[in-house]
Amino acid sequence: MTTEPYFYIREDLRKNIKGFDVPVLDENKIFHLWIFRHNELFDFKPQNIYEGIYLAKKSFADVDIYLEFVSFIFQKCYDENKLDVNAIICDAFNLAACLNKLRIFYEINQQQKLDVRRFVATEIEYIFITCRSLFDHLQRISAHLWENITLADKTINKKKIPPTFSFVYRDGRKHTIKEHKDFADYGLPLEWIEFYITSANTFRAIQELREDVIHKGYDIRWIYATERGFGIDSEYEPFKRFNVWKKEYFINETIAPVRPIICHVIYETFMIMNRFVKMLNDVNIQFPPDIAPGYLLFLRTSNSHLLQKIDEHILHNVWDDEKEIGIVEGNTNSNA
Repeated sequence: MTTEPYFYIREDLRKNIKGFDVPVLDENKIFHLWIFRHNELFDFKPQNIYEGIYLAKKSFADVDIYLEFVSFIFQKCYDENKLDVNAIICDAFNLAACLNKLRIFYEINQQQKLDVRRFVATEIEYIFITCRSLFDHLQRISAHLWENITLADKTINKKKIPPTFSFVYRDGRKHTIKEHKDFADYGLPLEWIEFYITSANTFRAIQELREDVIHKGYDIRWIYATERGFGIDSEYEPFKRFNVWKKEYFINETIAPVRPIICHVIYETFMIMNRFVKMLNDVNIQFPPDIAPGYLLFLRTSNSHLLQKIDEHILHNVWDDEKEIGIVEGNTNSNA
């Protein structure tokens, strides 16, 4: 296996790639990070990455996180979208930490009998705020891509699209979603319009849930600390609207688990980002070749186990007392 500096970077970029500070995992599961000091490159080989991103053909551990949207934008147009990509990565790490903190709060409540509901409430509020902000990071990238695309059909009058996702609403009609005709002035392809329309309902549900919790006084009253985990009244409207609960999971036929709602909101947010990538591929935009051909970008953190398998906590493992997916420190690999 070669250890030539930046062996994984596209050949035409290697000479001017000094300062590229993303580690790579080679086929022998050794991390490489080249550091430029005193006009020389040094191969610093980290034994592990406890939190950060890295490039690899396969993940270092099964619990490391692969976000298709982040990996795609990183490979195709990272420099011009650096702030939003880095913010999305930071938010993903924070959401992973939030999920783990909720588990820790459950253990504290059970072992020490402390009232942790306020801690739980503030974590949930933060999760909703973060997921809402992720849509705007996505939209800023979408707006930048659209602004810089050169259309083959010169007769199309291409206009800039707003940098906030709330532009999917009709002007002056709060939370009324635009129809196809309302996007006509922007010159967007049909696939791009369909992406916005099909994503709008999820965005609206998350935004309204965030507003209900943050601005309308829905507070600690709705948290129940049970022996099985944290729950809420199954008829509590801000959460009921997501329709992700099964009655067999209820306690006393009325208390529903909080975890499926939280996981559903996070999961749907990242899935919409991934659907954006599919839309770009369907539109057949000509992007430059990948920065690191054949490699994927992974996120690694000690808190990743719940986020990495988040879809499993919507319909399964819905209570905190159920068996969790263990943390793997790098003894197995998985394809993304």
